[in-house]
Amino acid sequence: MSPPTVTGSGTRTESAVRRWGNARLLLRYVTPYRSRIMVLGLLLLASAVLQVVTPLLIMQYINDAYGTTTVRVLSLIAVTYLILAVIQQVTLIAATALEQSVAWSMTNEMRVDLAAHCLDLDYAFHREHSPGELIERVDGDVSALSNFLSSAFLVLLVNLLVISGVIVVIFVVSWPIGLVLAAYGIIAIVVLVRLRNFALESYNRVRAANADLFGFLEERLHGIEDIRSAGAGEAVVERLARHGQEVMRRERSARVREALTFFVTHGLYLIGYSSALAVAVYLYYRHAATLGTTYLVVSYANAIYGPLNAIRSQAQDLQLARASVARIAGLFGTRRRVVDGPGVSLPDGPVAVEFEDVSFAYDGAAVLQGVSFTLPAGHVLGIVGRTGSGKTTIGRLAARMYDPSAGRVRLGGVDLRDTTSAWLRMRIGIVSQEVQLFPGSVRDNLTLFDRRISDGDVLDAIERFALAEWFSTLPDGLDTVLGGAGDRMSAGQSQLLAACRVYLHDPGLVILDEISSRLDSATEAQVDAALSRLLRDRTAIVIAHRPRTLERVDEVLVMDSGQIVEYGPRPMIDIDPAAYLPAQEPSA
Repeated sequence: MSPPTVTGSGTRTESAVRRWGNARLLLRYVTPYRSRIMVLGLLLLASAVLQVVTPLLIMQYINDAYGTTTVRVLSLIAVTYLILAVIQQVTLIAATALEQSVAWSMTNEMRVDLAAHCLDLDYAFHREHSPGELIERVDGDVSALSNFLSSAFLVLLVNLLVISGVIVVIFVVSWPIGLVLAAYGIIAIVVLVRLRNFALESYNRVRAANADLFGFLEERLHGIEDIRSAGAGEAVVERLARHGQEVMRRERSARVREALTFFVTHGLYLIGYSSALAVAVYLYYRHAATLGTTYLVVSYANAIYGPLNAIRSQAQDLQLARASVARIAGLFGTRRRVVDGPGVSLPDGPVAVEFEDVSFAYDGAAVLQGVSFTLPAGHVLGIVGRTGSGKTTIGRLAARMYDPSAGRVRLGGVDLRDTTSAWLRMRIGIVSQEVQLFPGSVRDNLTLFDRRISDGDVLDAIERFALAEWFSTLPDGLDTVLGGAGDRMSAGQSQLLAACRVYLHDPGLVILDEISSRLDSATEAQVDAALSRLLRDRTAIVIAHRPRTLERVDEVLVMDSGQIVEYGPRPMIDIDPAAYLPAQEPSA
């Protein structure tokens, strides 16, 4: 059977698919609020009707004032006008409040879902995208969409209703004037529709440049100590200036395009207003229209220009919202490269680790080639090797941060491709040299927000891991709030806290990734004692940075250029520190 014929260009087809995907994304979050949106629609309709009706009362007042109408009738018209004007403002305020509530509720849900989706993505995704860039995606793009839904959307909808109502009413009052205003309104709307994408690509580039800027700032602020110690501040500032100049250049281009839409809209207004006024004056002098009708033409011409100008002024939010929706949909469309298997459970207790002819490459560059070894359950494996030899990659594959390019990795006899990330998080604990402390209480930092762990267990772990002295200095005990940068903890205390954190979750496999590389000898000894407690009755992979680290291991694996050079029991492996370990102890 031949493949189906696709009409039109491939680019148009892909664009249509993207637009449909973006619409489905919005519908997913709009649907739960459909009842409130219906009420909002009624309020907006009432507001638009009142904006169209009130000028009719003024027209009637002017016509009656030049006639034989009594003061009582004129007073009644004036009072009615005032009442409707107040109702119009109250309706608009109520609609604005409801619309703000719906917009922020909807986008807050989207922000939470987007953050959860990013957290669920695998390590490869987070290696390619900086935290600053993701913050701009999750918060910046959703905020731009929220701004549109909470203000610009209201302006656009109300004003389109006003324009439609004005054209209908003026046709009833005087069809010649109605033809002029209808032509003006239709031409203006068509032009604005044609211009709707005029600045879209420019604003896409603005948001991309902002994402790069935030990513650069986050990375440099994170490494501020290294930058200062290396005297690289001037170079960082220079690069920051280049990022800022790029944002300014793209922002300027987008603003110029937006200004062009203003000139077009204003020019159309002048033409339409002059034409409608000329027809009204002509009909008045021909006695085909009253003075009140002439006023109505002037009022409705302004009533059309006001909405059109408001629509134009909100074009930036509209363009930003469209660009944001596309980027949000793109982020939601990002899928894990490491996909969960059928959910085979890992065994309890220490688990054996088996690498079977494993090869792996980062971005096409081979890192591991045919690595095979078996680590029995309850044993501790030390991995040493030169920088870039593949030590850390073995730990990441064992934790299934990546899948191997070839071969298999098994834990407790289970192929990691057959289990799920949830099982792995329960059965594997990782302690690295960079300990992440969260803005939150000591309790939350130790339990990682797991409420199933009791305070008694937490306090017992603090005692076991030599944190009792530090804990005694905290003013609020487990409720003491730690800063994101760990301002209350030294490097050694942070490592002890990380070990305590892993201990509380009782994994079957522990991976230690060069955790002592930044510790002085005295602190390292204290951390070593705590780690010995952590590794007891557990399988462990220790990526070694110092000879002293190998004292606690049962077996040693020596890596070089992505391959195993030596592997066996520690007493039988002769490690040359000059070849595989640092020549001297690094300073604290």
